[in-house]
Amino acid sequence: VVEQGAVTEEIFNQLGYDSANRTVKSGGKLCCSPMGEIRGVIKSLLSSKFSLSDATIEEILDNTYGTPTPNESNVRTLGNLKDTFTMMREKYGLKIAVCTTDDHEPTKEMLRLQGALHLVDVIVGGDDVHIPPKPSPEQIKHICDKVNVLPEHAVMVGDTNTDMAMGKSANVLLTIGMMHGASSIVDLEPNADVLVPSFHKFEQLLHHICS
Repeated sequence: VVEQGAVTEEIFNQLGYDSANRTVKSGGKLCCSPMGEIRGVIKSLLSSKFSLSDATIEEILDNTYGTPTPNESNVRTLGNLKDTFTMMREKYGLKIAVCTTDDHEPTKEMLRLQGALHLVDVIVGGDDVHIPPKPSPEQIKHICDKVNVLPEHAVMVGDTNTDMAMGKSANVLLTIGMMHGASSIVDLEPNADVLVPSFHKFEQLLHHICS
């Protein structure tokens, strides 16, 4: 007999979720892996714990697994994305791309909620299965091809260790680690050229880079 609570806690542990403190662990799969990979982890665990066919497990996951639709009640903003993106485009003429382990639709809805979707040139998501996931450099190379920018002229801004590692592997101009995000400073430091504590400091850094 397998206790449901024990299985739930094991899923949390494998995904890197601290249920006691309701936080995502730095460097864990929930922090840094595409949604499809996370689903695969849960499927493998269920297969090892229960005598169920693959078809049954897939049916269970189809009925229970998914990305919550972003809305004003479950989105916590850390800065004014619309104003920052507008400044980047209008003041400095920069191209903007979003590279995320989340799927396309919830990412678009998140940007739409913040009034910033129309300011983004390219989105690469976790459901772009034809492109190797972070920290492979292929996602940055794909984005740079789309916006006609060389990787060595691009800047990677992110809040996870895989963001920073991807930027380094693609040989971008600069990797900027946002300290208020999913990864700890210890995880960000090895591959971040600069660590930034807030959107305001990021804007100041951007002014320095582009001036």
